[in-house]
Amino acid sequence: MAIALRSLGSSAAYGRENPDYERATEFLQRSVAADSDDPWTHHLLGLVHLESGRIDAALDELRTASELDPSELTLGDLGRAYRMSRELEESVEALRRAVEIAPDYAWGHAELGETYRLMGESEEAARALERAIEIDPDYAWAWGTLGQVRHAQGDLDAALTALENAASLDDSQTWILMELGELHRVRGEMDRAIPPLRRALDRDPGNAWTLGTLGQVYRAQGRVDEA
Repeated sequence: MAIALRSLGSSAAYGRENPDYERATEFLQRSVAADSDDPWTHHLLGLVHLESGRIDAALDELRTASELDPSELTLGDLGRAYRMSRELEESVEALRRAVEIAPDYAWGHAELGETYRLMGESEEAARALERAIEIDPDYAWAWGTLGQVRHAQGDLDAALTALENAASLDDSQTWILMELGELHRVRGEMDRAIPPLRRALDRDPGNAWTLGTLGQVYRAQGRVDEA
């Protein structure tokens, strides 16, 4: 039975990667019906619900998974789902439990930092993100989010260091390029703002925020025709 359930779950995971969320949901619901005490299937079904935008259903499955198996993985994804539901206190609680279980869980620390950032708890956010980076110095997302936190705090030098590190590690994440370009604009470094904003537009040509920010930069340079 266990082998059959793992095979069923693997088929659902394949659907999730495609993604074919409805097919994945059907397979995993059959898995849960076959063995409701298997945390793995509840967890994977919760992730499929989460990625397809069914947040309430995701929370139900991830809560069940974390009750059956309170591991850093189940609690981490539960914390992420709570944040997507804007239940930030619950998100912090789940993510704190995750990193207590696994203190070197970089992803959990980074997700905790993002939740604190959304709560306006900038120092708590910075501490969690710096811990994630201490564990994994090549964690581009954590560097980028730390850059957002330092920018919001008004520490523009620290923000620049963090965002430059993020972009050097992974310049495929459009939001990092956008944040870096905006930071250069705020610092009055218009020439340096243009390259990351243009790279962001290459990846997402219709992004209104990036177009608007690049227009502000061009106007500041007197390039009105290009704004």
